[in-house]
Amino acid sequence: ARYDEYLTNDPLANNAPVDLTGKTFPRSPEWTVNAAINYTAPLPGGGSLDFGADSQNRSEVFFDQFNRADVEEKSISILNARVTYRDAGGKWRISAYGRNLSDKFYTESRFAIAELGGTVLGVVAPPRNYGLEVGYEF
Repeated sequence: ARYDEYLTNDPLANNAPVDLTGKTFPRSPEWTVNAAINYTAPLPGGGSLDFGADSQNRSEVFFDQFNRADVEEKSISILNARVTYRDAGGKWRISAYGRNLSDKFYTESRFAIAELGGTVLGVVAPPRNYGLEVGYEF
């Protein structure tokens, strides 16, 4: 996704006019690839174990229309996994999960503030984390 024609002013350059023709749209990576695998193993006496993993991959992304390097996130690959036990009646479940298993440091967004001299702020994605979930379906 690129601009065919886009003329605007740049607030970080004293509102000077700038031609953004050919620049990438904000939050539009060139490619994204997601893959997931799930397997359910039945247990003796009922119940099951569900195994799952997924990978989220994307190329670099700019967080503003100017495609500034200071508000760009490089390409990233994230791996998540989960194991879930389900009881024979299908009512109860308990899951153990891990997210961002390779502990990648990346930002989910960034922005430059003109009023603060172009200071860049951002939101950092959660680091590697693990947890348990318990659920009951009624």
